[in-house]
Amino acid sequence: MEAVSQQPTAVSFGYRFLGQLSYEEGLLEQQVAVREVQNGIDGVVLGLTHDPVITIGRNATRANLLADDQTLAARGIVLAESDRGGDITYHGPEQVLLYPIVRLAAVRRSVKGFVDSLQRAMVVYLASLGLTAVPRDDAPGVYVGGAKIGLLGLRVQDGIARHGLALNLGGALDAFSLMHPCGHAGQALTSVEALTGARPSHKEAAAAIADALFLELER
Repeated sequence: MEAVSQQPTAVSFGYRFLGQLSYEEGLLEQQVAVREVQNGIDGVVLGLTHDPVITIGRNATRANLLADDQTLAARGIVLAESDRGGDITYHGPEQVLLYPIVRLAAVRRSVKGFVDSLQRAMVVYLASLGLTAVPRDDAPGVYVGGAKIGLLGLRVQDGIARHGLALNLGGALDAFSLMHPCGHAGQALTSVEALTGARPSHKEAAAAIADALFLELER
């Protein structure tokens, strides 16, 4: 288990960086973390990135997927159903993901309060890179100059939150052209690399966002 420099003192958290996994492997890792929380730990934060995948959330409209199976196969993109909230989105090596598997009662958060904490963690991390990001009331996530850079999707069951956030680090984001991202046609997207010219490593970014999240959950 990799230590993160800041963790809440009032609650018990673990952190693991998993590297690049398929979406299915990520779901299995979340199940392992859920069992840890059920057995007494307050939360486990998983840092990772995914093989290219388009996920269809519980509230998705299939019309927001603009590509057929042949196009996805040619691009090496898997299509996966997800039990998270939200609509349709893409995950891949262009992003870092954080899956905080957290007992919400332990951090004294409602679902909305937890979403706010996830958004603030991304805002704090981006500020450390010299970027000013803001959330939006009408569309969860964080934005720089109107372009979306951070995405969110959660599932809360028996008081335990799963899934989490994705931040665009860099590389081509053209896979988002295969959909109306998060159900919003014409939504502009951006990345850390596009805005700063530098692309942090997945491991570095995951640990820094986790640190920011731990500090947020102490409040």
